[in-house]
Amino acid sequence: MSGDRSSRRLERNTDNAKIGGVCAGIADYLDADPTVVRAITIALLLLGPTVVVVYALLWWLLDDAANDPHRFDPPPGADDAPVPQGVDIDLADAAESDDPIDLDDPEVRS
Repeated sequence: MSGDRSSRRLERNTDNAKIGGVCAGIADYLDADPTVVRAITIALLLLGPTVVVVYALLWWLLDDAANDPHRFDPPPGADDAPVPQGVDIDLADAAESDDPIDLDDPEVRS
C-alpha cells in the first residue's frame, strides 16, 4: 500500500492476517514486509508479555480494512492521470456481422 502516509489510516489487514491482522496492518501502514513486523513482534514477545496486551488492544481498537467501504476508491488525483490510448473495437458491429472470421487468414492475424 503505497501513497502519502497522511492519507492512510492504521487499520487491521485481515486479508493478509495470521491471527488478527494487526501486524499486517502495521506493515501496510509502514510499507514494510509483514513477515518482518511479525518477527519483531515475536522478538518483543520473548522480552516480556506486554506485547500480548498491546496486540490485543490494537486488535480491539483498530478498524478492519476489509470493512472499509472506500477501500477500493482510487487515490486522490487518480482522475487526473492520462488515459492510455488503445485500439477501439466495436463489439456490437462484430456481433451483427454475418461474415465468419477465418483465423487461418494471414490478413486477420496481422
